[in-house]
Amino acid sequence: MRVFFSATVALILSVCASPAGAQENKSSSELDNGFTISTGFYYSSGKYGAALPTDVQVALTDLSYKTGSFRFSTSLPYLDIKGPAYSVIGSNNVPVLINPKAGSNTIGRSGLGDINIATTYSVPNEKLGDFDLDIMARVKLPTAGISSGLSTGATDFAFSTDLSYNIGAWSPFVSLGYNFFGQPTGYSLKNSASWSAGTSVQVSDKVFGILSYNYSEASSSSIANSHEIFASASWLSNDAITLTGYGEVGLSSGAPAIGMGLLVSWKIR
Repeated sequence: MRVFFSATVALILSVCASPAGAQENKSSSELDNGFTISTGFYYSSGKYGAALPTDVQVALTDLSYKTGSFRFSTSLPYLDIKGPAYSVIGSNNVPVLINPKAGSNTIGRSGLGDINIATTYSVPNEKLGDFDLDIMARVKLPTAGISSGLSTGATDFAFSTDLSYNIGAWSPFVSLGYNFFGQPTGYSLKNSASWSAGTSVQVSDKVFGILSYNYSEASSSSIANSHEIFASASWLSNDAITLTGYGEVGLSSGAPAIGMGLLVSWKIR
């Protein structure tokens, strides 16, 4: 179950953190350095093999700092989960389905989730020509605790790479990722790989979009692998503020039937 913050949403955060870079193919200009605050809301719903749907709502706050080729970020979600499927939050704010209990009663829980801390290195453009390469490492710290019903109660690690090629207004990309799950008491999670393929497009000086196909291996034997289509549209209202709407449609039982969200990013200059 990979219903929030796929690799492409992480790419959105990276682009929104550097509004000037979105207009200049993610240039690592010194003008892009500084802090960015992003906040947003996400909703998804899916049955995941159960008789009743599980609804997930996430309110996210992300603070990042870019200096040169490096970007450091930390994020903290507020979560509300209702449904028969028992799920907790894993690395990169990805809900992990542990056991879909068909026919069981709907249960709900809400509260602050786990803190995610990430570092991204963007290879300088002059070394790759028309290619852009980002390498990210992320750690999820179990600050929520297993008793909250929102966390695995274990530390998780994730790594990913994003490679894109600039062709005028278009930038086709491929993202590869891998999650290393800590082993909480009471159940077992398996490490999982993921990948995305798609393109971003610069519609105008202030509007750009992303369309991709996303795949993620299930971290539990109780659920199928996730296949989904993702799309987003962003508007740079000025040099500091970016508004993004995004959505996804599941193509397998391991993905949400539908998901949608809104993200606002403010570059502090």
